[in-house]
Amino acid sequence: MKKQLSIAILLLCSSIAFADEVKKADKDNDGTLDKKEITDKKIVKSFDQIDTDADGTIDAKELAAYFEKK
Repeated sequence: MKKQLSIAILLLCSSIAFADEVKKADKDNDGTLDKKEITDKKIVKSFDQIDTDADGTIDAKELAAYFEKK
């Protein structure tokens, strides 16, 4: 039970951290990042893998899910 709670807390914290990063980089304030708004080369290179819904943008949930796999 403690392990599950710890994992849930880590996931929540990572989602919040990614939401903050998206908000900082989101120049058009639409809540997502397109390729023009991203400056991190690793994220640009992996954009299509991160953009799991293939809408041409990535959001905090997609970023968190991508980095949780790594």
